[in-house]
Amino acid sequence: MNALLIHSNNLNPNLVNKFPGDKVAIDYSESIQRSNFILDRFLHEELSNAFNNKEYQLIFIPYTLSQQNYLELTGLRVAAHIRTTDEFNHQYVPIVFVGPETPEQIARLSDLGYILFTSGVFSTASQESDFLKKFFDRIMEEKSKITESEHAKGIERLQLSPPANYQSHHSIDNELALLRWSEYLKCDDRIPEVKENLKAGLYFKYHRVLNPVRPSGTGNPYLIYAKGKVLLIDDEAEKGWKDFYKCFFKHSPQITFNSLSADFKSLSQQDIIEAARKKVEEFDAEVVLLDLRLCDLDFDTDPQPEPKNLTGYKVLEEIKKINKGIQVIITTASNKIRNYLSTHDLGANGYIIKRGDSDVAEDIKNLKNEIEYAIKASQPLKDFDEISGDISQNINKEAEWNDDFKNKVQDYLNISFDLLVKSFKNSDYRRYAYLQLFLVIEEFLAQEHIFSYGDNCFIDNNILVTHKIREGDNRSFKSIIKRNPGSKIYTIEESEYNWTIDVNYKMSAVLIFRYGFDSSNKKDWHTINEIRNTKAAHKGTTVSLREVLHLINFIDFIVNPQNKQFRSQNEGLSQPSLMSNLRSLNQNSIGDKK
Repeated sequence: MNALLIHSNNLNPNLVNKFPGDKVAIDYSESIQRSNFILDRFLHEELSNAFNNKEYQLIFIPYTLSQQNYLELTGLRVAAHIRTTDEFNHQYVPIVFVGPETPEQIARLSDLGYILFTSGVFSTASQESDFLKKFFDRIMEEKSKITESEHAKGIERLQLSPPANYQSHHSIDNELALLRWSEYLKCDDRIPEVKENLKAGLYFKYHRVLNPVRPSGTGNPYLIYAKGKVLLIDDEAEKGWKDFYKCFFKHSPQITFNSLSADFKSLSQQDIIEAARKKVEEFDAEVVLLDLRLCDLDFDTDPQPEPKNLTGYKVLEEIKKINKGIQVIITTASNKIRNYLSTHDLGANGYIIKRGDSDVAEDIKNLKNEIEYAIKASQPLKDFDEISGDISQNINKEAEWNDDFKNKVQDYLNISFDLLVKSFKNSDYRRYAYLQLFLVIEEFLAQEHIFSYGDNCFIDNNILVTHKIREGDNRSFKSIIKRNPGSKIYTIEESEYNWTIDVNYKMSAVLIFRYGFDSSNKKDWHTINEIRNTKAAHKGTTVSLREVLHLINFIDFIVNPQNKQFRSQNEGLSQPSLMSNLRSLNQNSIGDKK
């Protein structure tokens, strides 16, 4: 009889001794005492040895293999391993359960009871070897093997749940992706524990049969030329993801990689958030690879929790408070679009789905592109946000700025930042960002106490810089600053000014009299103004990141109260007398009559 009896010395000795086929004893009564004992690994190894280069027509299994606790019903788990393990080469072989109970009675006692009601599964209460021989003959007459279709339906009926230490399908996909991505980069030897779990774990076998994936193949890590610091925040970092990223970056010497080392299981959500925030600041991260589910609370809630309740979402909020320019790439096994949209609205800069059934080559390529893009964007955006923060702080602490000015400046800064983010995919947005920033300068100069505009123009309501001396088509001002011939640079010298008092004139006067420079050719003001007029305002031209940062640094300078170096009132024009004003008006009137 070409059959195998799997037992644990817990059957009738007469049956075991007289069984007319092969026998294998699987006894884990001693092994289970070890602290590192994992039942699925033990069963996988024992069955692998039992089926090595063998091919049986029928398999007999008692309902349980435990000698201490009959209700463990381990035989059902053995049968499930046989049905879900391709390498055993016995998925389609009929199985007979041996025991005094009926399948209905057993099914009430085990989550694996569904297997008793699938094709090719039988049961008998008899433990007589002669009866089992006749039972074998009868089954062989009816069905030597089940069909692929029957096998597929049987697997679907199993309805296995993830192991207790895997809170959800998120964890399953996470490890499947880790294994396949690591295999692709040929660094799976760094994750032996994960490999063993996926190879021997019953649920993973079941998952692979239900969701077959094509082989991942192999490839090589990409070289990322950009320089930057990348931080991983993932509760599975120590289980293999940290090793994967070390392998991923091994050919990118300009990338400094680190991860948050924390006992996520023992920490509260708030503890994790605080640890993440501290690590981001200490490491001075430019790119953060952030998982959304970081603590048990993220799994204990609704299967589809509100994204804002997830720990990773709250960490994202904290990171963006540190600096909006830090690039955060969400790495998660969830492909729920609402999670992405929610984190995107909060400032997430990318989204990487960790799936066990995707095209691995495309996944790795996408990972490289996302990280490289983020690194290139991070430093200028971090610089921009830091300077924006200084500007906001300076205008908010000074009484000279009214609420309307403060609100407008903040709006312009926010819009400019958002445009700059978009500019890394379309450089044209840098022109728009530049123009938005320039509005801050125009709003600054429009403040009455900065440059008071009228017949008499004052700096700080005190220093007279222009005085109108003629109206009409030939309108002129007497000015205390003079534009040098052939340039737009102003220096202190009385002159007659015949042009419109424009942004350049106003800022030149401000630089000289509010900040104490000897000419307006300081802080590259004229270059900034020229870029606004000749590049930013014209479609088809390109403004560089350096030029945008130069402009915001200039704004930071002019709103910083520590930079004010007022010249004395005496260095401006003398206040015209009332008689002088009347004489000027009379001359203008006579000129008009002529």
